[in-house]
Amino acid sequence: MAILDRARNIARATAGRAAQSLAAFAYSPPEVRGVGSTASPFNLPQDARAQAVLDSRDALYGRTTYHAGSMQSYLSTNPLANLTPARIKGIFNEVLLSGYMLNKACLDEDIANQDGHLEAVQKARIVAVTGKPLTIEPVNGSDDARHVADYQQSVVDDMDHFDGSMYELGFANAAGYALQETIWEDKMVRFPMGKSILSVTAPHPRQLEWVSNKCTRFDVGKDRICLDLGGRYADLPDHKFVVHFCPGHFQKRRRGFMYQASPLEMIKWNAIARWAVVLDIWGIPVPIGEVDIGTWQDERRRAEYYNFLRDHGLGKPMLHSTDFKMQASASVSAGDARGMHAALIGWVNTEISKLVQGETLTTEMGGVGAYNASETHAAVKESIVAMDARALSGTLRSSLLRSILLRSCYLYDETGHRIGVNPTGISARLGLDPEEVLRLNGRPYWRIEREVTPRDRMDLYDKAINKLGMKIDEDQPYKEFGFAKARDESKRLGGEKEVLGTDERIVPTIGGENAPVISSEPDNEPAGTKPASFDKREAFRDRPVFRLRWRDKTYHTEESAALSWDEARDEGAKIRRRMREDESGDWCELIDTSSNSTRPLAVWHFEDGTWTRTL
Repeated sequence: MAILDRARNIARATAGRAAQSLAAFAYSPPEVRGVGSTASPFNLPQDARAQAVLDSRDALYGRTTYHAGSMQSYLSTNPLANLTPARIKGIFNEVLLSGYMLNKACLDEDIANQDGHLEAVQKARIVAVTGKPLTIEPVNGSDDARHVADYQQSVVDDMDHFDGSMYELGFANAAGYALQETIWEDKMVRFPMGKSILSVTAPHPRQLEWVSNKCTRFDVGKDRICLDLGGRYADLPDHKFVVHFCPGHFQKRRRGFMYQASPLEMIKWNAIARWAVVLDIWGIPVPIGEVDIGTWQDERRRAEYYNFLRDHGLGKPMLHSTDFKMQASASVSAGDARGMHAALIGWVNTEISKLVQGETLTTEMGGVGAYNASETHAAVKESIVAMDARALSGTLRSSLLRSILLRSCYLYDETGHRIGVNPTGISARLGLDPEEVLRLNGRPYWRIEREVTPRDRMDLYDKAINKLGMKIDEDQPYKEFGFAKARDESKRLGGEKEVLGTDERIVPTIGGENAPVISSEPDNEPAGTKPASFDKREAFRDRPVFRLRWRDKTYHTEESAALSWDEARDEGAKIRRRMREDESGDWCELIDTSSNSTRPLAVWHFEDGTWTRTL
């Protein structure tokens, strides 16, 4: 029995380590044997030593792909230089039958680098998503989900050139996939939690580095991407690589619009070459002279007439006898925009626009169409952009954001295996189980919307806030309109004010009930004791319309009964004095229950043994 027990224990431990290792990679459904008779033509040889390095803790903090690939990633096989239908078919078959991506990746990069029209429409599609600010939205409406999302937002905001990395992942629309290597560092990240600031110390991503598709190969049996190490291969751990696949049909390695664009590019470049030949032969009109055979045989006269032709071509005045006739050389319409070559290039550009954006009217002026047609085209483009945003959001959520939570919640040994809970990580700081934190993984969100004028956009804000009472983040208008937020209240621009009701309170016309309230009477109370909106002091002094709320360092919150102004002032002073003496304070606030506003009248924070009024 002892031997059997030991065998069972070893099997369980081995299965646990295998499951933990598999969790580090993008999920691939396990194989169910006994169904079907086909098999992969070959298996890619795995580099166990390189795989161990990629999984290790040390690999987090550096770049592992400097020397990946079957050749240096800055070199190219230049397939575009001699592109033919047979060559295109051969490259596509390499991808289909063996998962060999080098020539396909070189072709994709060559086309992207050399076709200005394709670059323009592809850039417009990418920046329609990544050109907008990224926000991490809570996965549900709970406070814990909001705290996790705020933490992940702070991590992403602290990363270097994150927006540029997202733009680079947009190349997946063309090539079918794109990847970035994550570089980590041990650091503290602070994020707001209520009225306090929480700090988390753990490995956090510092930046994402572009990795060429030339460094990859696919296992065709499982359509699984691998890192090409020059004849041997390794899997891509999720915590180390962000691999983005574009939505599409067929296998992942056969997606992206470059499959359809490659034959169009072949036609386009051949048309450009032939157009250049036409222009070289017929593009410049030259003067032609005509003389009789007797004059032609006179070498002196013939030399004079050559000089006449040269001077005429240079625009110089000349004088000659009537026996010399001059005319322009023959011209062809194929050399201008009416020719077949220019028309072919224009047709290819139109097809590329439809291929990349799904429409043409948002990028090109046509001779036909109407307003309704252009609106339909804009709606098609918007739908494609929204799909791109959802796909990129799913990639980030399953790889980068999940890895941030895993590396924050748990501790790992040198080989990359989980060994315990991080006492300074996000789960410990929130007092949650690590698995619960993983279930609260936030959702990346880019705000995709139809473009409107700034005036219309401002009207939308006005109606949303003042008519519908929507809760809109105060920072969003600053970001959208490019307004500089005043860092000092003395530099804040004064707006138009409106007197509301008989109590003569004055509020900004935009901002609703939650806007700061400005009194119409002078402040006669001592500094730091009078609430901002207390404009009828005598009328409210004896009415129990105030409440106190306070929280200690253990996040325990209490609230007083309804108090008059004098009672709230005295009771608040006692509470703050008591919490200062035992150094247990966090914050204290005064609330006016006579209005519908949820904004506190006054707020104090306890820092370094002192209460400081912050509102």
